[in-house]
Amino acid sequence: MDDETTIDDRNNDLFFTLADIVDFDKESYCQNSWGHYRPTEQQKELMAVLFPQTDRIPSDDVRWAHVGCDTHACIAGHAARLSGYHPSYTLNEKGVHVSNWTFVCEQPGHPRRHGQRIQHVSAKLLGISLDEAHYLFYSDNEWTADDLRSFGKGETIVDHPLSVKQRAEGEGQHDE
Repeated sequence: MDDETTIDDRNNDLFFTLADIVDFDKESYCQNSWGHYRPTEQQKELMAVLFPQTDRIPSDDVRWAHVGCDTHACIAGHAARLSGYHPSYTLNEKGVHVSNWTFVCEQPGHPRRHGQRIQHVSAKLLGISLDEAHYLFYSDNEWTADDLRSFGKGETIVDHPLSVKQRAEGEGQHDE
């Protein structure tokens, strides 16, 4: 296991901004998704005008970004997005570009092969180790704003009760 980071290592401002998202924009926080678009009814109507030949545009279609669609994401996804990263894209079975938040890029519109793994990017942005990231980004751990603020102040991530529970249930193992 890597050494746990301290307050001096961590990006306090980014942790506090993430805490504000959990506190004040709960709808955009979804710990079990690296990221996906969250279109409003108005954006859906605009997409229907822009792309009338399309019956239903899936929420991972990159065209949502062109109408200013918000993103629904986990802690890692929001950390990357707030720091200027964009999802890469892949082609689905219909040949449509779909967003792929598993690999992110510093510039929009790049294929997955040009991206970096989101958990590595977000760990670096937050100033935490990959071991800490493993627990912080685990999909079953629903963090509170207070948890995130305490992490920003240097409190333990690895020994947090949710992380301890994750290890006890056998979900704490990873290959990195």
